[in-house]
Amino acid sequence: MRTVLMRLSRLAFIVGIAALPAAAAEQATPDTRAELTQLYTLSVAIDTCDGIDISSDDEDRLDKAISAAEAKLALTEEASSALYDQLSAAADSDKDGFCKDVMPKLKPMIDKLPP
Repeated sequence: MRTVLMRLSRLAFIVGIAALPAAAAEQATPDTRAELTQLYTLSVAIDTCDGIDISSDDEDRLDKAISAAEAKLALTEEASSALYDQLSAAADSDKDGFCKDVMPKLKPMIDKLPP
């Protein structure tokens, strides 16, 4: 059985590819798409899961990392919002499973964000 994160990653990949302009899709690497999926997953977890307390500095680092990944992929505001909304809806559909999968990984992922 696939974990919630694996399903979210697959959804993000499919939606992200469809949302990319053709030229950007050719230049985007799977690593960049995976990075954006992970960053959005962190953001969704912060919004969805109870008991997450991160500093404003960590939130700023996450926002900057998301903006950088979106720029690499040349995502429009509509495309990035649609992707985030779909990931959020998928997390909401299995909130307990999503939070259980993400919570142990949250702090290490935040610690890896660039300053």
